[in-house]
Amino acid sequence: MTTPLSYFDLHCDTPLRLWQTGSELRENTLHIDLVRAAGLARYLQCAAIWSDRRYSDEEALAVFFKSERYFRAEAEKNGCPILTGDSFYSFTGRRGFILTLEDARLLCGDLSNADLLYSHGVRVVTPLWAGVSSIGGAHGAEEGLSAFGRAAIRRFGELGAILDLSHASDASAEEILFLAEKHGFSVIATHSDSREINAHTRNLPDPLLSKLVKAGGIVGLSLCREHLRSREVCTREDVLAHLSHYLSVAPENAVAFGCDFDGTDLPDGVDGVGSIPSLFSYLEENGIPQRILEKVFFQNAYSYFKKHLS
Repeated sequence: MTTPLSYFDLHCDTPLRLWQTGSELRENTLHIDLVRAAGLARYLQCAAIWSDRRYSDEEALAVFFKSERYFRAEAEKNGCPILTGDSFYSFTGRRGFILTLEDARLLCGDLSNADLLYSHGVRVVTPLWAGVSSIGGAHGAEEGLSAFGRAAIRRFGELGAILDLSHASDASAEEILFLAEKHGFSVIATHSDSREINAHTRNLPDPLLSKLVKAGGIVGLSLCREHLRSREVCTREDVLAHLSHYLSVAPENAVAFGCDFDGTDLPDGVDGVGSIPSLFSYLEENGIPQRILEKVFFQNAYSYFKKHLS
């Protein structure tokens, strides 16, 4: 690719990591900073605050607001707005973030906290993360959503938040899709690889991918080593395998990236946002047309959020 690349990523864990390490957004030793993103023509990033399992549900809620304040200050200091609704639609800048929530157990059984989180800018919600929580079953569990989990999904959807299938058990994902279809909620899989390529419970099976696409959603390819490949050695070749499979079974407009930067170990050849242009080149050199890659790296996610961001 001869012109600078535009990139839209559906998931990272950078806000929490910045707060936990006291790092600066401009330059740090994490996976994402603005210095390493300087080579991108445009860079839009869904930035999650994760309910770290070291914290109880109540502690995770308090940590959310501490992390959000820290991240918002860093973003504003560097001229990178946190975007919602109208501000996204009118945004013409080069750098921007969309605030997301990962693991809704921090609601602490109180639906009014959904309204509070939405008022603080949360626009994408990943309801589950691991095990069985007050929300329901995550990947690897047989359980679906709890009664409170279904109520939480409905409330976030009513507010206008985009609902995320990533980390959900198959049963929970089916229920989220059912509720989204029934009530007209927006749904997505922000960072999920293909279970057909690597049979990890965190990965998305083709039948669920088909239902997601039918519901108008898109899937973001994760760069988590464990999810890309079951063996120790993991390279960009594994990224190519998952992307090629998704493009073979889903419309080219339905695939994006959600790398999970600052939330996972990355494949060999990728060390953070600075590696995105070289990843693009690698995929193009190995048979994915530039026209499709430009959609996968930016346009598909951008078009989705143009339509669904509240």
